[in-house]
Amino acid sequence: MKRKSMIWQPYLELLSKRPKAIKYSSLYDQFPYAWSQYLKDCTEKERKMGLRLLAKLLKNDDFTLLNKALQFASSHDHPSAQ
Repeated sequence: MKRKSMIWQPYLELLSKRPKAIKYSSLYDQFPYAWSQYLKDCTEKERKMGLRLLAKLLKNDDFTLLNKALQFASSHDHPSAQ
């Protein structure tokens, strides 16, 4: 049985408004490992911007390309969402 894809945009937009709430959300555990680690290392402001950026970029509900981009950016230091 194929698992349904998560529709991330509404949750990411909501979490971007309250970035501290992410650690209390069950959605946090559903992020790909690279993203949960990145968000843990962010300041509150960086987390807010990162979640907003994800909400904009994650149109097809697939983290594959975004995971590669984060890994590439991370190899050059802590990436910024700006």
